[in-house]
Amino acid sequence: MSVCPSDQAAPRLLCLIDAPAPPFTAAARHEDANAKMQMLRWRLVDSLEPDREPSSCLLGASLAGRTVEKTSFAEDPGRGLHLDALHCSRYSALTPALSQQHLPLTYPLSLDILSAEKHGRQPETCNLIGDLDPSPPHVSGETAAPMAFPRNSLRAFLSHAKTSLRTAVRQKQNVTLVIGNESADLDSMTCSLLYAYVRSQAPPKDAFTPLYVPIVNISANDISLRPEFIALFRHANISAAHLITLDDLPIASQYKQLLPPEKTRWILVDHNNLQGFLGQVYSTRVHGTIDHHDEEGTVPKETNPEPRCIEKCGSCTSLVVRFLQPFWDALSSSALSSGAGHAQGDSLIDDSAVIRGWDAQVAKLALASILIDTRDLQDKDKTKDVDREAVTYLESRIKLSPKEARTWDRSAFFKEIDGAEQNIESLTLYDILRKDYKQWNESNCKLGISSVVKPLDFLVNKAGNESGPGAEEAFHKTLEEFMAARSLGLFAVMTTFASPEGKFQRQLLVTSRKDIREAVFQFESSNGEELRLESIPAGTNIDDKAHKGNEESGLSSRSWIQQNVSMSRKQVAPMLRKVLQT
Repeated sequence: MSVCPSDQAAPRLLCLIDAPAPPFTAAARHEDANAKMQMLRWRLVDSLEPDREPSSCLLGASLAGRTVEKTSFAEDPGRGLHLDALHCSRYSALTPALSQQHLPLTYPLSLDILSAEKHGRQPETCNLIGDLDPSPPHVSGETAAPMAFPRNSLRAFLSHAKTSLRTAVRQKQNVTLVIGNESADLDSMTCSLLYAYVRSQAPPKDAFTPLYVPIVNISANDISLRPEFIALFRHANISAAHLITLDDLPIASQYKQLLPPEKTRWILVDHNNLQGFLGQVYSTRVHGTIDHHDEEGTVPKETNPEPRCIEKCGSCTSLVVRFLQPFWDALSSSALSSGAGHAQGDSLIDDSAVIRGWDAQVAKLALASILIDTRDLQDKDKTKDVDREAVTYLESRIKLSPKEARTWDRSAFFKEIDGAEQNIESLTLYDILRKDYKQWNESNCKLGISSVVKPLDFLVNKAGNESGPGAEEAFHKTLEEFMAARSLGLFAVMTTFASPEGKFQRQLLVTSRKDIREAVFQFESSNGEELRLESIPAGTNIDDKAHKGNEESGLSSRSWIQQNVSMSRKQVAPMLRKVLQT
């Protein structure tokens, strides 16, 4: 905590920004024992331009029209963003007002930009807003009531959540984590961010912790495999560095030691069965789920106060939006009616515009997943009413922001994110296979499925370009390496792409160890009619003959055109898992 230098008789602001608890709250008190103590909540209004950081600006403050000395943001690796030494320079002028009025709630406080320190940045790119709250400040030795994260931007929330997670691990504090599935696709990422962001600002009174930390279920390095993330982040004024990933958790071998299961509670979004090392350690700590996959029966039936919703639809984000809508509406209504930051004077940007801008950023993040998963609501097989209703709601959020409403074009937005997702030419074949990958363990046989947005011949040609002559053999050699690295017995590659005529198409390739080859035939026999599987025409060299000269691999492959294009990995994975169980 940064304490303002002053003598004992002078008013003093105790400044605490982005510390683990309470979040983004500063205690403002008068040292006179007879003065009423108040809480001062600070709202960090992020840089108005995506490439500019709040830490680049010097700030000044005025209290009841009187000047307070300038202060600055500083970046502290141990604490994140905090406010340094905001102190009063005119004690004689300030003291009477503070003493006589005892900091009434209507007391105006504003923080004005004085100058910019770094890189020639303009002061108006940053802002800080404060307001007074009737809650008394936390006194050392007292038990503080759970406090919601104050209304703020997604960017500020993620910075705070990352710092808080590190503190929870270091100090063995309770922590609530919201995590998507291990494919970490767009839907899983946006579900976890949206749920944690809104829930942290409106936590239930009996929440395990008031702060919900969103985890993207991949390492930080793997974010570069997802160009659609990068394209979307600029719309939400965040970057890849703001995400909280598996790298922010202890290493798997130290989960129990450094992040004890009893200190955690997990909310699953876009899946309802915690897999892998996390599942081995924390599966009994799952206390909620929102998902659109098949019910797996691993989440307790009673998860109060968290939701338990498993319902088929195009995008899991739609279900998250539906659950959060009343809380989000209440937050926005409350913040707008109270003036979230009570911005005073001409030097501060309008509060309502700021809040609506934050909402629009988060709405775009959520909207991207729904539009991608439903093909802009045009996929009649996948799109449900909940998807359409979520899109309508999120677009209304965007249109409430004066800045965003002027340029909003849903079709252009969808094409931008979709184009970025399709742009995998720069990735290696191995990275393409692990980009959107999920894994299960059935009857001591590991099953993996990769979803790819290009046809099989694209993958074969890429293998040839990477390895030279013998594209088919190189392709299957990569499959062999991929399976060996994960100890897979069965590996499927599901492709989606558009034909030259623009028709949506699917292909399916299944590679197995030869000792479980019968499972592949059983899969085809049991599900071929429903999936409308047709063998890929002869001469494509995708099937077993591609293993010519590589029989020692012990692998066998079968590939098909999947005419029933409505059946995605959500439907095919249970089919493959079932044949491994028999």
